[in-house]
Amino acid sequence: MVNATLPHLTLHQTPSPNINTSLYDTMQKYLTLISTDQLIQVLLQCDRHNQVVDKWLLAIVFEYFQRSKLLHYQFTREKFFIALYLAIEFEEDEDRKVKDVLLDYMLHHDNIWTSKRQFIKKKDKYWKKLGFRCMVTRQRLEQIIAIDPYHSVWQRVRKESLAGANRSFTCKLDPPSNSFSEHQHFPLRYHAEISYLDQHRPTDTSVAAVRQTQP
Repeated sequence: MVNATLPHLTLHQTPSPNINTSLYDTMQKYLTLISTDQLIQVLLQCDRHNQVVDKWLLAIVFEYFQRSKLLHYQFTREKFFIALYLAIEFEEDEDRKVKDVLLDYMLHHDNIWTSKRQFIKKKDKYWKKLGFRCMVTRQRLEQIIAIDPYHSVWQRVRKESLAGANRSFTCKLDPPSNSFSEHQHFPLRYHAEISYLDQHRPTDTSVAAVRQTQP
């Protein structure tokens, strides 16, 4: 479980000699988006068990940004949530409905989305931009993380008990702490409890191999 307040997201300014400088700069832009966008930060804090967003999904989102050839100024909250939803849709079990938890969060707290239909339409458009290619290998994900391996977002490891075929749990987002919300000057609606509960408990599931074999 993460701390009551979101861990400090350290940005390392010196890339490894083995990392392309341009790629490193792109990663820093991506990590800056994660660390400075309020809705993304609240999502990470509320997802205390990394059930909705773990390090592998964050790495997949970065890969999608690369595949779709987004420019740095196009690294936005909207693109992040669309890519994250696609990653969840492709990598997670359909029965788990993690994507429904994420979608519920977005529709309630981000006024750029007017309806589920609007979001799905944009998601499908972005999927087409990716050439309908959503698979990302374990090797590629490790390469992405290695661009800035000590950043705190890569510490978002899902507990073994919450991953794999033996998993049986309620996927939810917990309320953000008052101290965190007040410190970040979030709107009043963030102080209300967030009850994005997935009541479905699968009895026979499987997860992507990339997470089953994580260290």
